[in-house]
Amino acid sequence: NKIFIAATLKNIGTVYKDLNELDFSLKNYNEALKIYDEINDQKEQANVFSLIGNLYESYNNFDKSLEYHKISLSLHRRIGNNKGIAYSSNSIGEILMKYYQSEEAKDYLLSAFDHANLCKDRSLQKIASENLFEYFSNQGDYKKALEYFREYSSTQYDSIIDQIDKDKISEFEANYQISKNKDEIK
Repeated sequence: NKIFIAATLKNIGTVYKDLNELDFSLKNYNEALKIYDEINDQKEQANVFSLIGNLYESYNNFDKSLEYHKISLSLHRRIGNNKGIAYSSNSIGEILMKYYQSEEAKDYLLSAFDHANLCKDRSLQKIASENLFEYFSNQGDYKKALEYFREYSSTQYDSIIDQIDKDKISEFEANYQISKNKDEIK
């Protein structure tokens, strides 16, 4: 099945990136892209373009990284994938902020924040608010920086509460299974 082959190639590309074998990583990503193009899976194409953007950032080739993240963003917008829009916008904004000190970063970071909120993805909300805090701090707009720091802090707090709730649920499930097993033994 082509979908599984493409997903495997994408995963192999990621493993090679983690091993710092960037050329092999790029080769596998490009092979995955070809298959996703053949089967017209635009969401996965966008995800692979984003991975290639991350790869070029590892090479310190920020122009190429931006190019691939912008392709990814364009595809995510075309298909209406809010989570993808948030991720790609954040990646572009972060690169523009850190490596180009560009005011254009603000628009991408705000878009990332808005789309992260639309899809209610706490991880993306946390990253986007942290980057906006950093952006406005660097600009000397401490009132805005504080606003996004508060957003960031609330996502941190929510994440901790979520983990505590998950731990409690796991504990209750384990206790239930133990009591169920004890009842079965009797």
